[in-house]
Amino acid sequence: MATVESNLKAKFTGSVANVGVEVGTRFEFENDLNVSPFIGIQASMLKQNSATEEAVNTGDLLALNYHKKTAYSVPVFVGVQIDKTFFSPGGTLQTYARAALTHEFASRRELTANFAVAPEYNFTTRGAAARRNNVAVDVGFKVMPTKSLEMYGQFNGIYGGKTKHQGFSVGLSYKW
Repeated sequence: MATVESNLKAKFTGSVANVGVEVGTRFEFENDLNVSPFIGIQASMLKQNSATEEAVNTGDLLALNYHKKTAYSVPVFVGVQIDKTFFSPGGTLQTYARAALTHEFASRRELTANFAVAPEYNFTTRGAAARRNNVAVDVGFKVMPTKSLEMYGQFNGIYGGKTKHQGFSVGLSYKW
């Protein structure tokens, strides 16, 4: 049986720009507990420059030319944040939990390409569409045992239908 084997490489370049605004108000309760409803919008633009695949140790029959493309993301969100600060002689602990309903207005993701050996025949593929409606959850903390030392961490999740994006980060900050 005949097979086609190809080893191709390409250099992809591009840029991204983001802007967002969020407004809300804080309601302060006893014991340093705060509840803050909010609403916001974020706009992102991802520009991908054109790129061409090149053969590595093989022919380039399957090499593709990728056309330049600009993709957009415009989610709006409405939610609530609850935060609390704990004080003790050993330091301060700040905690927060945040949940928001999000709606994505620009969910199409497409890319146009053609085979390098047949540049006049373009084809367009649709990438995974962004889910229109999701729930975003963020939970985090910051521990400050001294004025110059901070330890922090946060969990971020986006959920909706089959969508499940999760991330976690921790860090240490020392000021001198």
